[in-house]
Amino acid sequence: MKESLKGSKLLTISPEGKVVKAVSYPGQCLSNARLSPNGRYMLCQTDIESGGESFNCDYIVIDLQTGKQYRSPDRQSGYQNHIILSDNLIGYAEGTRINGPEQNKPIKLYDMQYRPLDIALAFDSGKRLVHDSGESYDENSITGIGYNPHSETYYVTYAKDLSLDGLKEGEYQQIFSQSRMGIAVFNKNGIPIDNRYLPKEYSAPYSGNVLWLIPNSPVVLPDGWLVVSSIKNYKTNTLLLINPNGWEVKELNYQSHNGCGLTDKLLPVYEYQLPQYPNTTLLGFQNGTITAKHELPVTVKAGLNEFEPFEIEWKDNKGYFLAIGQGTDWMSIYGLFFWDGTTAKLNHLLPIECNLVGIDSEGNSMVLLDGATPLMAEEYENFIVN
Repeated sequence: MKESLKGSKLLTISPEGKVVKAVSYPGQCLSNARLSPNGRYMLCQTDIESGGESFNCDYIVIDLQTGKQYRSPDRQSGYQNHIILSDNLIGYAEGTRINGPEQNKPIKLYDMQYRPLDIALAFDSGKRLVHDSGESYDENSITGIGYNPHSETYYVTYAKDLSLDGLKEGEYQQIFSQSRMGIAVFNKNGIPIDNRYLPKEYSAPYSGNVLWLIPNSPVVLPDGWLVVSSIKNYKTNTLLLINPNGWEVKELNYQSHNGCGLTDKLLPVYEYQLPQYPNTTLLGFQNGTITAKHELPVTVKAGLNEFEPFEIEWKDNKGYFLAIGQGTDWMSIYGLFFWDGTTAKLNHLLPIECNLVGIDSEGNSMVLLDGATPLMAEEYENFIVN
């Protein structure tokens, strides 16, 4: 915790639990990092005012070979969602309507040094809506972006506000309204080639109302099928498996995916076996069928602590997962576990917020220790003193 007040740190930890490399980023509050498929670049949030949330933050790319850092040229507010689409491609989509006018701008694409690419996805934002609160925003609101590197096709998920349905002339739209999820398709040049609504019982994930849409980037599977999170009949979280060739939609019996994409061609998904415990399962797919399934334990014991797994990286039938447990004085602790598919072994205890970035070419895990943001620094200092 004392170290976190100085900045962030990237640890490389072997399967035996030895820290083989540690790189410090003094004065930087980095979080939510992801490794590019080729292992060279790390994309992460750099928090300014938040405690790790997606708002009030910028994005940064770090070249792990040279140490150079590249910052997003655009300061974007709202629930921004930058994701790695391929080895040299970053996509951006906003998952909220708080800054509705921003939705009219084309979706931006960057290379891994945050240089804007000469391509933009011009999305149809639909009609301009005005709520009874006086706020206005677009009828169609982007929630995510996905990319198929083989066909060079972009997929944009969005939510269509249904508050206009049945509206009488002169009436205002209501703040609390329902949505319907759609997917817009673009070719490699950014030209729209298709646009489909999913069956009407599936809406875009949102928190309580359509004003607060949750980022929902589609995962593109190796065979080209898509996986997206949805809400069925505005009640039940579910996963959808979608074939963009013919638009067949299959419902999966899982609540959501972890938003981080594939890990060695397997997709981490969540289901709740008990109300308080999400169970993480790795799924493999082929032609719309589940072909592999690896379940993590709901909880795992290590000494006197019980940990709940929440993030996993998997490679060559083995991997690592991070799990959260309860430390002293109600402060959370994090455990890094090595997992061979059957047995979980505690590798390292981490007393501060962190995330599993990926697995390097040597089979070691890479873990980013968050720096303490201004909002967290006072809490950490008081805990250390007391």
